[in-house]
Amino acid sequence: MDITLPRCRLLRHNRNRLGSQPAVTDLDYLFLAPVEPASLATVANDLNELLNLRFAEDPDFGFRFSMHEVALDLTDHDFDTDRDLPFQDYPFVITVRKIGWDPVFQAIYAHHLFQWLKESKRYRLLLTTGLQRVVDSYDPIKGR
Repeated sequence: MDITLPRCRLLRHNRNRLGSQPAVTDLDYLFLAPVEPASLATVANDLNELLNLRFAEDPDFGFRFSMHEVALDLTDHDFDTDRDLPFQDYPFVITVRKIGWDPVFQAIYAHHLFQWLKESKRYRLLLTTGLQRVVDSYDPIKGR
């Protein structure tokens, strides 16, 4: 199934609109490390250009983007390496949530984000499901 990110306008975060939140283990996470050091705001601006969307700054959280089908949260994090998951090597993370909860759609969407960012060659990437399983990774310096 091919799912293409639509060109979207910003929608404000609204807890009623997003509905109930799935558990941490039910989410997909895309960890990012810019090839060149950058701040969270710089990464948000870069992602806005690369993905043709608009992350809105949330002073208490980081950056958020939501539309009728999906919500993306971009933040820094304090996860340490867990088993073979080197979270600390990636200073930023995008949490991918399907609004209305559809784990298959959410996983496909997260994988598409991974592929689009991989093509940019601007980020080292680590895609995980539920902070427990590596789905894919990429390092532009190593070319894999």
